[in-house]
Amino acid sequence: MHVQLRATEADRLIAAAEEAMALLDERRTALISAAVTGKIDVRGTAKVLPLPVNRARARGLIAAEIIERSAHQANFGRVKLQKIAYLAEVHAGVSELEGVYLREAAGPLDRKMIREMEREAGALAGVRAEQHDGAGSVVAYRLGDRRGAHRQDLAAMLGDRAAKFDKLIEDIGTIETKGAEAVATLYAVWNDALIDGKTPSDMEIKLAVLSEWHPEKAKKFRIDELQTWLDWMRRHGLVPTGTGAKTTTGRLFA
Repeated sequence: MHVQLRATEADRLIAAAEEAMALLDERRTALISAAVTGKIDVRGTAKVLPLPVNRARARGLIAAEIIERSAHQANFGRVKLQKIAYLAEVHAGVSELEGVYLREAAGPLDRKMIREMEREAGALAGVRAEQHDGAGSVVAYRLGDRRGAHRQDLAAMLGDRAAKFDKLIEDIGTIETKGAEAVATLYAVWNDALIDGKTPSDMEIKLAVLSEWHPEKAKKFRIDELQTWLDWMRRHGLVPTGTGAKTTTGRLFA
């Protein structure tokens, strides 16, 4: 009887140990995945960001917050949402967005991501995208009856990135749509160059926007305007560090 009890206890301990090993192996796999996809900040303290991440839900949380805080602005629409979303990922470190940004006429753009952000913001907070003049016209947003319902989950996802994200929304909210386009494009050109191991001068950044981004840029902006926006970015701490997603169309510096 004594031997049987000891054997039963040993079997229980073995089962518990195997369960713990399986759990540790699962967590190891999740951490490796997080490191590869940029969800662990390996700079400084190497803090582990919240896991696991549902990309669609993350996009909805970010969109709902941007829209709810910006919809009252006369110049807020889809273009501004796009630019703030891009900057949220590359500047505020919201890597959960996982955007794939093309060099489009109005700046960095992931159309598929924006569609998903609008759809998920609708599901989370009742936000609706409206085009009063039909397809192809300016997009405006109507807030739903669940305002703020997303904020607890958003705060949990962002952690200590929340302050940078909040400031980004506030800063972009003070400028018109054309300015937001200029800032996001300048940031992308500058950040892409840093990712490539280059340190471009202001003149190189401005010329790349006008000649290497999209033909529309030279029609929209003067070189002195772009310098004004570079100066604005520095005053507001909107300076890239060569991290986050890189735009995928065109080539920067030879």
